[in-house]
Amino acid sequence: MRLATKVPNLIALKQRFAIKNRVPIPAEEIFPGSWQPVLRDTLSGQAEMFRWGISEPKLGGNNRLVFAVKIENLLTDRGRHLLQQRLIVPVESFNVQYEGQIWQLRSVDFSPVALAAIWDVDGHWRGRPVHAFRIITGPTIDGFECLGPRMPIVLQPEKERSWLWHFTEEAAALDALEPNTALQIEINR
Repeated sequence: MRLATKVPNLIALKQRFAIKNRVPIPAEEIFPGSWQPVLRDTLSGQAEMFRWGISEPKLGGNNRLVFAVKIENLLTDRGRHLLQQRLIVPVESFNVQYEGQIWQLRSVDFSPVALAAIWDVDGHWRGRPVHAFRIITGPTIDGFECLGPRMPIVLQPEKERSWLWHFTEEAAALDALEPNTALQIEINR
């Protein structure tokens, strides 16, 4: 599976997510390795720019860019700490490539949607930490089988606040990742 996203314009971000600050909005699609506005909390109303993807070493000494994390991996002892580093990636639409086909998904009313993600520090640049994120994927929900076995988790609007709130307990955070089966998303090829 390959992913790309389109960031909503600043007005849509302010209306949908109550963002108070100005952030650079890329005009084109965002691919892993690019910088994108994200939300780490609902109280401040501040969007931040994070890089999409975390470098992980692979055999042979090279690094690879990991841009997604399976929800199952967050339940392991090794990945459980990542539940404390939750964020939302607001998108106007996202593309999924599976078996040579590219599918664009967006809300039927063209409003931004919130993708669940986790963040981490991916090294340092000029003495500052580089904040990076990975989108959380789960099993494909009914009606979206054309996307393959996995798809990004789109949060239900009523669960977004509990996903971001840093006092949310682990069980409630996992509950917020429940698949949005009432998703009003249209799929375009």
